[in-house]
Amino acid sequence: MPITFGLPREQEDFATRNSKFLEVLPKLTQRINEILATRMVHPDPRTEGEPEEVWQNRLIAQRLVFFLGRLAAEDFMEILLECANGYDMAGLKLLRPTFEGVVTSLYITRHPDQAKAFMGYHTVHQRKFLKIAEAAGIDLSAIIPPAEQARIEVDYLASRGTYRMMKCPECDAALADVSWTKADPIAMAREPGLKELAAQCYAYTTLHIHTTPTRLISRLEETEDV
Repeated sequence: MPITFGLPREQEDFATRNSKFLEVLPKLTQRINEILATRMVHPDPRTEGEPEEVWQNRLIAQRLVFFLGRLAAEDFMEILLECANGYDMAGLKLLRPTFEGVVTSLYITRHPDQAKAFMGYHTVHQRKFLKIAEAAGIDLSAIIPPAEQARIEVDYLASRGTYRMMKCPECDAALADVSWTKADPIAMAREPGLKELAAQCYAYTTLHIHTTPTRLISRLEETEDV
């Protein structure tokens, strides 16, 4: 028997339950492609009298928001693929990065001066990855040359003060590299009026991407069997 991927019976059931959605899906996909299927981002020109730094922040923010939008579209298609094949819990877990990506892009739109902080935090993530590998006794020299690792360390040490903005509530010490912004996803969602989605698309889905009792219990079904 040939090995196939996808569940035809689940697909048929999904199509039956979501017939109206499938009617508009081609137009939705076409519109997504019209907006996002490009390699170039053409930011707004610099306005008269606009300071150089403000303009540069706006350029970075516009590019960042565009590519976060592409990620959101990718997440949407992955959710659709999972749910259409009966893997609804997989689709649920994908809501977490989708929600965070959307509210982050909306936040950057309102605060373009934060775009550099978002992109600069990449160095923090790189260093964390290297430190985890080091703690696990894994030599990454073959894929990340020592010179590149040294550069990451230098860049991290130069920028870490920017991200150590939060204080320990007990000792008032600066916490290390908590995030690129003081605004958590719930706070970011509150600004554009999406706070009602925070519980369902952020808090609840987070419990399903980690090993938690919630993730386990959600798969169980009570029966009369003892």
